[in-house]
Amino acid sequence: MTRAPLAELLSNASAELADLAERGHGLQPLMERAIVSATAETDITAAQDLDKLVQALEELSGFLKRLSLTAASDLEVEVGFLREGILLGELQRRLFSHEAPLEMASAGELDLF
Repeated sequence: MTRAPLAELLSNASAELADLAERGHGLQPLMERAIVSATAETDITAAQDLDKLVQALEELSGFLKRLSLTAASDLEVEVGFLREGILLGELQRRLFSHEAPLEMASAGELDLF
């Protein structure tokens, strides 16, 4: 049985969400162009939904970070069951590793492994 500190897992998940939110901010120019050239209300709604998604990622990241700070330092959880639900190898490694996280594949790169 592999165990890991709950606070560390929460902090790692928070960092992942923060990274995704940052990537979402990088889509801002695309969203702006989509809104300007929108020909249908559904186009505008989709751009607004993307903005809401980024905001939610930021909020959830902050929530998990604050939660990690309140978790008892000696509280550990079994990670086998948790790990099973994460199919992306690099994401699994970043979430369950004690190592410093590696950067995700840059935009335009396809991470198949």
